[in-house]
Amino acid sequence: MENQDRIQEAIFDISLMAGSLLAQNKIKIGDSRELKDRVIELAYQFEAMFDEIVEQKGDYIGAIDAYAESELLELYGITRS
Repeated sequence: MENQDRIQEAIFDISLMAGSLLAQNKIKIGDSRELKDRVIELAYQFEAMFDEIVEQKGDYIGAIDAYAESELLELYGITRS
């Protein structure tokens, strides 16, 4: 798969995770344009680490889901007291 295709796939997968976390009220997004930019940035970061992460985790979907969830919760997570 070409690099641009992998980036687009990563953007899609990270976006799906963001939607899932939003639906579960685990994250809160104030500015959708900022989220879009952040998802693209995360996709490029994931792609840069892709080989190492997938090698450690053993599968792409598990690796990108874990990465996306961790990063999105860190950036936008709702903490409950």
